[in-house]
Amino acid sequence: MILSVLPPAAPVDSWRDLARLVDESTSLEQGRKIHRRVIESGYGDHLFLSNHLLHMYARLESSRDAELLLDRMPRRNALSWNAVIRANAQAGDFPRSLLFFQRMLQDGSLPDAVVFLSLIKAPRTIQEGEIVQEFAEKSGFDRSFVVGTALIGMYGRCGRLDRAKDAFDRIQERGVVSWNALITVYSRGDEKEQSLRVFREMLLQGIAPNAVTIICIASAVAGIAAKITTCGNLIHSCSIDSGLISVTTVANSIINLFGRGGNITRANDIFEKMDRRDVCSWNTMISAFAQNGHSSGALDLYGRMTIRPDGVTFVNVLEACDCPDDLERGESIHRDVRAHGYDSDLIVATALVSMYRRCGRLDRAAEVFAAIQHPGVITLNAIIAAHAQFGRADGSLLHFRQMLQLGIRPSKFTLVAVLGACATSGAAASAGRDLHRWMAECPGDCDPHDILVRNALVNMYAKCGDLDAARGIFDAAPQGNVSTWNAIMAGYAQHGYANMAVRLLYEMQLAGISPDPISFTAALSASSHARQVEDGARIFYAISRDYGLIPSVEHYGAVVDLLGRAGWLEEAEGFLRSMAIAADAAAWMALLGACRIHKDQDRAMRAAEAIVAIDPSHGASYTVLSNVYSAAGRWDEAEEIRRRMSENGARKEPGRSWIEVKNRVHEFAVKDRSHPRTGEIYERLDELRVVLKSEEDYVPDVGSVLHDVEDEHRENLLWHHSEKLALGFGLIGTKEGSKITIIKNLRICEDCHVVMKLTSKNTKREIVVRDCYRFHHFNGGACSCSDCW
Repeated sequence: MILSVLPPAAPVDSWRDLARLVDESTSLEQGRKIHRRVIESGYGDHLFLSNHLLHMYARLESSRDAELLLDRMPRRNALSWNAVIRANAQAGDFPRSLLFFQRMLQDGSLPDAVVFLSLIKAPRTIQEGEIVQEFAEKSGFDRSFVVGTALIGMYGRCGRLDRAKDAFDRIQERGVVSWNALITVYSRGDEKEQSLRVFREMLLQGIAPNAVTIICIASAVAGIAAKITTCGNLIHSCSIDSGLISVTTVANSIINLFGRGGNITRANDIFEKMDRRDVCSWNTMISAFAQNGHSSGALDLYGRMTIRPDGVTFVNVLEACDCPDDLERGESIHRDVRAHGYDSDLIVATALVSMYRRCGRLDRAAEVFAAIQHPGVITLNAIIAAHAQFGRADGSLLHFRQMLQLGIRPSKFTLVAVLGACATSGAAASAGRDLHRWMAECPGDCDPHDILVRNALVNMYAKCGDLDAARGIFDAAPQGNVSTWNAIMAGYAQHGYANMAVRLLYEMQLAGISPDPISFTAALSASSHARQVEDGARIFYAISRDYGLIPSVEHYGAVVDLLGRAGWLEEAEGFLRSMAIAADAAAWMALLGACRIHKDQDRAMRAAEAIVAIDPSHGASYTVLSNVYSAAGRWDEAEEIRRRMSENGARKEPGRSWIEVKNRVHEFAVKDRSHPRTGEIYERLDELRVVLKSEEDYVPDVGSVLHDVEDEHRENLLWHHSEKLALGFGLIGTKEGSKITIIKNLRICEDCHVVMKLTSKNTKREIVVRDCYRFHHFNGGACSCSDCW
C-alpha cells in the first residue's frame, strides 16, 4: 500500500511527499485516506496540495468530493476551478460544469485554454455547445489553435458539421492537428466526401500530413466505394512521399483501404514490403482476402503468421472457411482457438458457429453454441441462422424462445432468420403466422413494417403456401425495394402463376425499381414452369440488351430448363454447348431432368457425363440417370450407374417430407416406421391403394423404382415414399375436407404425383405439395403444374 511509506506515529512534514502520494493514488478510498493525512499534517489550506487533491478526485471520477473540497478552500485559482469543471464534464454533467465555470468568473479567476478544453468536453447537444462557443468567443479563445480545434471536435460529437467548419475557419493559425480534427469530423459523419475535399485543400496549402491524417482520410475513403481506387492511389503516394508508409499503423490503414476496394494485389504488395508488422497488419490482410472471396489467400496467410494471433485474427480467418471443402481447415483453426485460450471469447465462438454453418455441420455449430455460457443476440442469431439454413425451423424457434426467456430483445436480423427458417421448412406455417402476430404486438425493433422483415414475411408466406397472405403484405407496403418484388415474383413462379410473375417484372419497372439478376431468374423460372418459350426468350435477351447486365449461369440454366420442359431437347443441348460462360452442374441437371420427362436416354447419358465431369460426387445426376434406365427396363445400365455412384463417393440425399398437424410438424423418411401412429398410417395407405385401383383406375408406376425386382415388390416400395407417408398421416390426422399441405426436400416422383391427383379427387380434398422445384396444387384429380415439373 502507498500509505505504508507514512510512519503511523510520525506526521509527514514534506508537502512534496504528500503531493507524490496524492498523484499515485489508484482508488477513491485510498485517495480519501491520503486527503485526511494531508489535513492531519497541517497542509489542509495549502493551495498546491489542494489542487493536487482536486485533480485526483477528477481523475478518480468523484465530482462530489472535488466540489466539497473546492467549497472549503480559502483560496482558489484557475487550476482549482478547472479540476471541478473537468470532473463534471467527464461525468457528462454539462449544467454543473457550466455552473462552476460561471462561479469561477464571479470569483474573479480568468479562464485559460485548459479550462475551456475541460468545459468543451461536457456538451452533448448543439444547444449546450453553443453556450460554450459564446463564452469562447467573448474571451477570444475560439481563435486559438488549441481551443478552436477542440470546438471542431465538440460540434462533430453534436452532429453539427457546419458549425465544426465555422470553428475551423475562425482559427487564426491552423496546424496539421486542426486539419486532422476537421477531416476526422467529416469522416465519422455522412459527408465522407467532404473530408476528401478538406484533405486536398490541406495539401494545396502546403500543410504536410502526419500519420493521423493518413489514417483518418484512409478510413473516410474506405467508406466511399466509388472513390477508393483513385483516391487510394493519392493517399498511398502521399504516405510514400512523406515517409509515413514506414509507420505500421499507416500501412495498415492503406492495406485496409485497398482491401475494401477489392484491390488485393496492391494491398498484399504493401503488406509484403512492411518492415514491421503487428497483429493488426496480419488481421487486416487476412480480412482483405476473406472479404474479397480469396479464401485460400486468407488461410495461407494465417498459416504464415509469425506472431501470436488474437481474437480478431480468428474471426477473420474463420470467415474465410465458407464451404464444406473448408471444413478440415476450419476444424484445425478451432483447435488453434482452444490452444490460444479464445474458445471462451463470445465473438470468436460466434464466428465458429457461423463457420460450421457455412461448412454444412449443424451438429458442430450446435456443440459450440451449447458451450457458450452467456450468449448475446448476435450469437443467438448465428445459431438461429444455422438451423434455418438446414430447414430446421424447430431449432430456430427453440433458440428464439430461449432468447426471449433470457430477456434478450430480438433484432430485425433475428426475425428475418426465424422467418427464413419457417420459409425453408415450409411446414412451420403456423409458427410463422404466430411470429407475425407477435411482432405486431411488440413495438421497437420487432416492427413488421421494417423492409427487411416485411420482405422475409412475403417470402415466408409464399413458401409456406399462403400466397394470398404474401400478396396482402406486398400490397400493403407503402414502398418496397427490389428484394420485395423479387420475393413476391418468386412466390408466384413457385406456385406456377407464370403470367403474374412476368407481369410483376414489368410492373416493378413502372414503379421506378430496376430489376436485378434475381428478378430475371424468378421471371425465367416462371416462364419455364409454364413452358412459355417465347416469353422466356424475350426476358433472357432483355437482360443484356435492355438492362446492360451480363447473364449469369443461373439465367442460362433457366433457359435450358425452359427449352427442355417444352420438349426442345436438341435446342436446349445446343444452347448449353454454345453458352458464353462455362455451364455448371445445375445447368446440365436442367437438361438431364428434361430428358427424364421426355424419355431421351441417349441425351440423358451425355448430360449425366457432363455433370460427373464437373462434379463426380453429384449424387442427383446418378439418381436421375439411373431412373431413366430403370424406367426403360435397362437394369444392367441402371446397376452400372449405381456402381459408379458408389465408386465416386456420391450420395443420394434421402427423401424427407414434413406435414404440420395441430401446430406440430411431423417428419417422415423413406420407409419410415418411427411415427407413433405408424400402424394407422400404413393401414390408411393400404386402404387408399385399394380404393384408387378400384375406383380411379390407378396403375402403379413400378418402372420408376430403381430395382430389378418383381413388380409386386416394386409396388410396395412405391408406397414407402416419404410424401405418401405424410399423406397417410394427413388423412387420419386432419378433418375431412380440410386442405393437406406437405413439404418435400426432393422432387416428387411420378407415381406420388399421380397418387396425389387421384387422392384429391377421391377424397374431395385439396392437397398441396411443395417439392424442391415448385408447389403442386392438387384439386379434383388435376395438378397446377399440368404434369410438367
